[in-house]
Amino acid sequence: MRRLTAAALVGICVLAVACGGHDKSSAPSSTAPMSSTPQSPVAVGVLDVLLLSAEQVNTAMSANGMTVTESHTDMTDDTAMIPMRIA
Repeated sequence: MRRLTAAALVGICVLAVACGGHDKSSAPSSTAPMSSTPQSPVAVGVLDVLLLSAEQVNTAMSANGMTVTESHTDMTDDTAMIPMRIA
């Protein structure tokens, strides 16, 4: 009975540590170097090479029969759906 109680206590302690809170007052850490210059966008002609085909997505998802149902060539403008923030 003591072993079961000790095992349960260890399990609770492990969960408490793993699910512990995050100190929101500290700044997020980042290993990426900060740069004041913006990244250049990817050239439109390269996108077809970078994006996965339906067959590649099927393989990556261990699925079969996934198909493209809709295709877009222009970026959508959803700014009307985003509420304005006043600083």
